[in-house]
Formats: sequence, structure tokens, C-alpha cells
Amino acid sequence: MRPGDPCYGFFQEVLEFARLRPEVAFCFADATINRDAGMHVRYVGRFERIALRQHLPGGCDERDKEVVHLPQIVIRIGRRLEAFRDCLFEAVGDAVKRLERREAVRPLVGFTGLADALLLLMRTHHGWSQEAQAVGVVIVDLLRRALEDLAANGRRYGLLSVLEPLRFSWWRPGCRYGFEAWGVRDPFAKIASEAPFHRYCDGGHVTIVRWDRRRPVRDLEELLLYAREQDAGCVWPC
Repeated sequence: MRPGDPCYGFFQEVLEFARLRPEVAFCFADATINRDAGMHVRYVGRFERIALRQHLPGGCDERDKEVVHLPQIVIRIGRRLEAFRDCLFEAVGDAVKRLERREAVRPLVGFTGLADALLLLMRTHHGWSQEAQAVGVVIVDLLRRALEDLAANGRRYGLLSVLEPLRFSWWRPGCRYGFEAWGVRDPFAKIASEAPFHRYCDGGHVTIVRWDRRRPVRDLEELLLYAREQDAGCVWPC
């Protein structure tokens, strides 16, 4: 959105509001993952509220979600990339079976620990290395394909990027979140490193960036325009 657009003034008011409150996340309806979602864009909010196009908006509870912990898979197989795919598909299959036993209404399979898994596999992660980022994209794509292979009788499983805070008060100023603790502090670099994963996470996703709320509104506008250019689905400056 640029000066001269009909809603640009309203957009500026939203940015001013977001600059003062840490609970505001920005979703991009024209991102690849949201182009067919209509009003029900995919996102992850503060309490992992989920909106999926094929379900009524409003969210999911814990019985609808299973999480695949990627570092645990790497620890089990060592640094053998050739064995990672089979173990990943096995973990996703086990997660789906648990969801089916619980008769989940909005079945979601989440993943967590991607940066840690890449560190164990490659001694670097997607915030430091383009090669590691490419491997990360392959891993998330494998998760998406595993769920598509397991879909049966019209039942579809959403892929969720799970928020994993380092401490309880992670949304407060000065906190560290996710692989930001590994040295990725620049908000533009963090968006560039995570945005490629968003297009696979139809169950919800968010990139959380550290943002100094004393900075002017035009800087926040520049950040969001950059996120849109990178095809990010949801960004949360906090």
C-alpha cells in the first residue's frame, strides 16, 4: 500500500496503533498461502489462534493438534541426512494416528525446532546460511507432502508452524524468541530467512521480529512492505 491508495490513511492509523501495542500481527491476504483463503487467512496469534479456509474460523484446541519435534528426529538418527526423510514421514504418520484416535475436528500437525535441527545436521541454520535455508525448505516441503500423502476420504491435515518461546514472557520487550537467540536480530534478515517456509504452512505461521517501538511509523511501514515482497504470510513486530 502506497501514498495515494484509497485506504492509505487508515493503514497509517493501524501502523500507529501497532507501534504502541505488542499484540498486533499483520497478515498478508495476497501471500501465496492465502490466495485461496478468502477472509480466513492463515496465521498464528498470541495464543495460537488458527483460521483455516476449510473450517469455521475461531481456532483449534489442544486435542486438534499434534507436534513433530524436529531436533528429536535428528538426535535419533545422528547426522545422516539420507535417513531423515523416512524418520520424518514416520513421525508425521504417528502424529496423524494420534489425531485420528482423538477424532480431532480440525486436525493440525505442527512442527517445531527447525533451527535446532539444522544446527544439529549442518552446524548452521537458515538465519546464517542460504544452504541451510534451502535444506530447511526441503524439510518443510517434506512435512507438507507427508500430510498430503496421508490425506484420505477428503480429510485434510493442516501444517502448523508452532511457536516455541524460550521463556514465558517472550512477547515482552527485550526478550528473545526462537532462533533469534542464535544471533539473528535484524528484523529484515529474520523475515528473509523465514518467509520461504510460510507458503507450506496452511495451518498457521508467523514470523516474530524484534522491533523498537520508538522508531517512526514509516520504518514499520518499510518493514511490512519488505515482508510482503518476501511473500511472508504473517509478521508480528514485538
